[in-house]
Amino acid sequence: MSGQGAGLGGLALPLPGGGTARLRGGPFAACPAEGFALCLDGGAANRRRATLLLPIPDFGVPDDLPALRAALAATVAALRAGEAVYVGCRAGLGRTGLVLGCLARRSGVTEEPVAFIRRHYHPGAIETAAQEAFLREASLDG
Repeated sequence: MSGQGAGLGGLALPLPGGGTARLRGGPFAACPAEGFALCLDGGAANRRRATLLLPIPDFGVPDDLPALRAALAATVAALRAGEAVYVGCRAGLGRTGLVLGCLARRSGVTEEPVAFIRRHYHPGAIETAAQEAFLREASLDG
């Protein structure tokens, strides 16, 4: 993975109310210069590039559920508006996979969320048992 905006992979999600949108994820260091950017790594050198900053500890889960819900809503709004969307953390796997899975759940994907993200985004996504449990159990509507 080299080059600005390379990321790890893309993910197609259904949009609430109809249609499909595609977004990309990966290391936030690879975030493209344009579009909506959700940074999950509070220590990222280019975090000022972020449209939204939602710091989540490395290998951890969100500790502020209302902030996560707001970030998910803003990301879905950007997708609906046709913006290019990028979600990233340090490596683009654990926290990024977790948030992409939360977006999938919020978008109505009914497949088991961990399996969905590993199959459609990256096989190494969602790195810890705590991240798996959060993705399966968190109340994302609020």
